[in-house]
Amino acid sequence: MMLESKLADFLYTGDAFVDKLQRGIQAAKQERYEEARQLFVDVLRGEPNNVTAWLWLAVCMPDRYRRIECLQSAHEIQPDNPRICNALERMRKNGSSTPPFSQGTMYSLMT
Repeated sequence: MMLESKLADFLYTGDAFVDKLQRGIQAAKQERYEEARQLFVDVLRGEPNNVTAWLWLAVCMPDRYRRIECLQSAHEIQPDNPRICNALERMRKNGSSTPPFSQGTMYSLMT
């Protein structure tokens, strides 16, 4: 019985993270960045290796340095992902305060 309870808790938690991730993406698309950031941070507290959450969090960050930190975290998880590498390199080179990728590029980073 104890094992069934733990499994049920795990499954519920996973569903909760998926729901928060989806709500965060919707908030980000609607430019409600503060709300989206909080949802992504909540997801990452429970799933620190969630690359999708790190990438969307990067989009929502208000400054270049925090965006770079998020991209670095995603890169540590998927170091061979060329799109993450390119986005990180462009952020470092350009000194840009805006994300070096479009909404469409975000989708391709996540697939």
